[in-house]
Amino acid sequence: MNTLLIKSVIRTVVVFSTLLATVNAQSPDLLVEIDRQQIFEGESFLYQITLNHVENPSAPDLDGFDEFQVTSLGTRSLNSSQITIINGRRSEVVRRGQQYNYRLTPKKNGVLTIPAPVATVDGEILKGREIEVRVVAPESQDTVVLDYSVDHLTVYPTQPFTVSLVIAVRELPDRFHDRDPLTVQQDPPVLSVPWLDDNQLADGLQPQQRWQEILEPIISRQGHGFQINNIGSSSAFSFFENRATGFHPSPRKSVRKDSAGNDTNYTEYEFQRTFVSQHSGQFDLGPVSLKGTFADSLQNGRLIGTEFYAVAKNVGVTVKDVPTSGQPESYIGAVGVLTVDANLAPSAVRVGDPITLTVQLAGKGTLENTHPPQIARMSSVVERFRTYDATQKSADNTRTFIYSLRPLNAAVTEFPPIPVSYFDVETEQYVTLHTDAIPIAVSETETLSETDIIASAKSQRSLSTGPERRAGGVFANVSNLDALHNEQVHAVRWFATWGTIVIGWFGLTTGIGYIRQRYSDPTLKRRRKALATAEVCLKTAESHLEAGDSVRGCDSIHRAIAGVIAAWAGIPEEGLTARDAAAELTRMRIDSGLASQAAELLENCDAARYGAVSDDVSLLLNEARQLIQQIVNILRRRGSNSS
Repeated sequence: MNTLLIKSVIRTVVVFSTLLATVNAQSPDLLVEIDRQQIFEGESFLYQITLNHVENPSAPDLDGFDEFQVTSLGTRSLNSSQITIINGRRSEVVRRGQQYNYRLTPKKNGVLTIPAPVATVDGEILKGREIEVRVVAPESQDTVVLDYSVDHLTVYPTQPFTVSLVIAVRELPDRFHDRDPLTVQQDPPVLSVPWLDDNQLADGLQPQQRWQEILEPIISRQGHGFQINNIGSSSAFSFFENRATGFHPSPRKSVRKDSAGNDTNYTEYEFQRTFVSQHSGQFDLGPVSLKGTFADSLQNGRLIGTEFYAVAKNVGVTVKDVPTSGQPESYIGAVGVLTVDANLAPSAVRVGDPITLTVQLAGKGTLENTHPPQIARMSSVVERFRTYDATQKSADNTRTFIYSLRPLNAAVTEFPPIPVSYFDVETEQYVTLHTDAIPIAVSETETLSETDIIASAKSQRSLSTGPERRAGGVFANVSNLDALHNEQVHAVRWFATWGTIVIGWFGLTTGIGYIRQRYSDPTLKRRRKALATAEVCLKTAESHLEAGDSVRGCDSIHRAIAGVIAAWAGIPEEGLTARDAAAELTRMRIDSGLASQAAELLENCDAARYGAVSDDVSLLLNEARQLIQQIVNILRRRGSNSS
């Protein structure tokens, strides 16, 4: 008896412990991560805060981060799980919530403590952990100099500004002075430029060129130049040996003062990128750093290199709101350089007939926050027309406002000009435009007399025919008793008929609702289209490869593979790395061999885009087509349970 009691207690404790562990595993949690714990002064690092197992998260409080410059890099919804097995012990990390990404730039060197962030979730306060980071001060040197600037420190929304980075490298000694300093290193120096990485751009900052358009034309097939933002380098999870891609801008000679104040010959290399902001605020572009070995002396007639580290501190741009002083009443919230046009249809109406007025803005500027011109406040309009609220739509740098009007009298001959004001960022002044007056012909509404209404042809015919016979029932005009029949209501038949109709209607509605819900589910629609979309990408890749454009060909192959995996995993396609792809396939219970093949193929595409693979790129296309078909076939057989 005691043994049974003990076993029962043990089972109860085990069940309770399991339930408690499950509850704790699903409890809201605040996770904190950084990408490195030692940096040089002037460098930045990524800081991530994850609110895990939270349904309605709110942004965390970063109070006390005074020793760091904090730049928000946006948020990302999480819905994933990761299983690891180490020494036979299985562990699973489930993430359901919101991830907040920041770039932190220390304001001084030394060992700094990142404070613990705090967030409030459903009245409960969650607190993260403190993290220490070591910031090393760079040594003074004049071999490698970074000039970092923007052409406008203050701009308005949509006004473009250009950021420039000039890297000056001291000329090589003695008989090597005519050589390009970037062609004698064994490995390219490592350059970190946050504004050439779209994932590190502050929210609201929009580049005017893709970073690929800037870097792809300067790829060095010999590996010379700079290694930038680890592009083309393999990670710890790569299937390839470590390699670096060199980006080599056109060199130019210059003379600068060295640290001793002497004129010294340098070779300069420049990077530029143009941005606009859609809203006001302070935008930090982040510091730039360079680490690498540069030749600076001779030994036995051979160049000897020294490792240098250089940093350019953060530069920022202030995007300010338009001034309120001098703002005209006709200002509609538009910023930029715009044109305005209006038209009226129809051009000939009667009093009280509806008319459509269309006002269209076009040009270069911010149109998202514009509001319709207030024509209801214009006396020249309200005296002639009854007006109704406008609807609006946007497309391709245009904003269209559509009004409904009704003319009040036949004396109206035109729709008056409309004043529209916007703020011109180039002249920093308000500009008022006027639409043209639009001619319109308005006639009086026809009035019918009482005789016209009563004595119409149709009415006369109706009055002359007398009472009409009815096809059934007992009426005063029925003179034949044979026309009479039993009109008693049969309740059973009536209820049976209506019951059948109701049941049929209910079944039909349920079926239609199920079909509509299934076919409107965005996840299922995305999966159904995944294979066709991938095939389009592969055909595009084939066209690029036939034209000799291997870079775009590899981009299309990468999109085809990543698109299929992302569609079935229910995650965004953008930013899906080879490692992420392998993890998602493993999570969907795809054979590890196929998962590894997919990751390796994605790595091959990334490497081939930068000339790091010498094999025939067309082989990647054939392999991708077979791999995608295999993955889709497996997932279709399993159905929706694969996710």
